[in-house]
Amino acid sequence: MDKNVVIYRTSNKREPFVEWLLSLKDKIIRERIQARIRRIEQGNFGDNKRFHGIIEVRLHSGKGYRL
Repeated sequence: MDKNVVIYRTSNKREPFVEWLLSLKDKIIRERIQARIRRIEQGNFGDNKRFHGIIEVRLHSGKGYRL
């Protein structure tokens, strides 16, 4: 079951998530986050928490990340 991942874009065309992702100095963490997003697109959310129509995806690598 494929999912459509939408990256938030501001009214002035900025994409804060992409900016944040590219600002990460740890290349391995960046790659793990991108791999996780690809799995989400395939319907595999992994460790997540849902509330009020929002899904928080938890990544337990490095410092720990919430997407």
